[in-house]
Amino acid sequence: MKTFPLYRLIFKSPIKILDLPIHSDTIYSAIYSISLKVDPDFCSEILKGKIVISSCFLFIRKNSGITYYFPKPVNLDLEYSEKDLTVKKELKKLSFIPKDMFCKFINGEKLKFDLKKINEISEDIKKIFRTNMRPKVILDRVTQNSELYHQAELYINSKIGGFYLMAFCEDEKVLERFEGLLKLLGDEGIGGKRSEGHGFFEIEKDYLDIDEPDDGEGFINLSLYLPSEGEMDKIDFNKSAYTLIQRRGWFLLDSGKSFKRKPVWMFKEGSLLNVFPKGCAINVSPDWLKQKGINVYRFGYCLSIKKR
Repeated sequence: MKTFPLYRLIFKSPIKILDLPIHSDTIYSAIYSISLKVDPDFCSEILKGKIVISSCFLFIRKNSGITYYFPKPVNLDLEYSEKDLTVKKELKKLSFIPKDMFCKFINGEKLKFDLKKINEISEDIKKIFRTNMRPKVILDRVTQNSELYHQAELYINSKIGGFYLMAFCEDEKVLERFEGLLKLLGDEGIGGKRSEGHGFFEIEKDYLDIDEPDDGEGFINLSLYLPSEGEMDKIDFNKSAYTLIQRRGWFLLDSGKSFKRKPVWMFKEGSLLNVFPKGCAINVSPDWLKQKGINVYRFGYCLSIKKR
C-alpha cells in the first residue's frame, strides 16, 4: 500500500482547457512561473525534481464516497469473444477508469468491461461538466458596428466533482512550499482567459491509498514523462506499451511578446514501461533567447505506480 498527498482543485469559475487531463507539465510550468515571482530559491528544487506530481485527473462525489479516476492503461488486458466488438469500440472512447479497476489492473487482474459499465463511467464523467453560453459583443475595426455572438464556457460542477492531482516528495518542507505555491496558483488561475476571470480554484487536501504491488515488473505513468538520455537507453520498447504526445506552445516574456517553445515528444499518461520513469526538465527556449540568458523549461518528471 502506498499513500500519496492528494489535492482536489475546486473551481470557482469557468475553465478553458483544450483536452483532458490537465497535463502535469502545465501544472509544473505554472508553479515554476509563480515561484520565480515569490520564492525564487524554490525554482532549483522544481528543476531537480524534488517534488513530483501527477497530471490532473477527475473525481466525482457519490453517496458512497469520492470516486477517483485514473488514466486508462495503454495495454489494458481484456478478454473478448467475437460478439464483444461493440464493447471494444466503446472502450476505445474511454480515457479514464475508476480507482478500484486501476488497482486491480496494477495487481495483475484482467479487467472485464460490458456496455453497462462503460456507460456508467461515461455518464459519471459527463456529470462533472456543464456548458454555459455566454453572450459577447465584437466591434468591427473599421465601422465600429457591434455584433452579438455567444461563446461556450466550460464549468466544473464542484459539488459533484472536478480535478485532482497527487504528489510525491520525500522532504516535508519542500512539500509545504509546493502547497503554498499551488494555493497561489488557484488565486492566479490556470488555463486560458484568466484575464476574464477563468480558471480560479481552491484546494482541498487529502490522502489517497493505492494498493501498489511490492513485486511489480513495470511502471505505469500518472504524469507526462520525458526520459533523460540515460533513461532512454534503458527502456526496452518490446516490453513496454506507450502512447506519445507532442508538447508545444507559446510563452510570454515580461515585455509582452510571445515566442514559440521548442516542441518535445513525451510519453503520455497510462503508458507502461519496463524501467522506473524518473524523467527530467529540458530547456525549450529558442537558441537565440538562451544566449540572452532567457530559459523556459518543459517539465517531464514522472509520478508512476508499479505494475505486476
